[in-house]
Amino acid sequence: MPRRFGARGSAERDERIEALSTRLRQARSSWRRRRRWRRSGGWTGGIAHDFNNLLTGILGYSSLLKTFLPENGRGYEAAAYIERSARRASELTASCSPIPGGETPTFRPVDLRKVTGEAIAILSAP
Repeated sequence: MPRRFGARGSAERDERIEALSTRLRQARSSWRRRRRWRRSGGWTGGIAHDFNNLLTGILGYSSLLKTFLPENGRGYEAAAYIERSARRASELTASCSPIPGGETPTFRPVDLRKVTGEAIAILSAP
């Protein structure tokens, strides 16, 4: 025998159906975004990540090179040009790199003394 709902039961049922429908639409939308990301952006993001890794080395060494050169010399100007170009390339790569799920990056405070100490330890290693 079918279950019968009164006016109140019908309203509760309708609310539950609407809530489930909303969750289903959201899940489908999320699934579509992820699928698009995997199809188009996944490999692009991987390339951008690898390229940024290369640029990090270029930026680091050009900056280090500048510390050994006189500021008014041609070598210093060349190192500064390399550094500026690598920064522009990094910014361009970051603008092309999609973030999955439409998420925005979160920023957090960084202990500069700790990071600087780690960098000095790496650079001082034999």
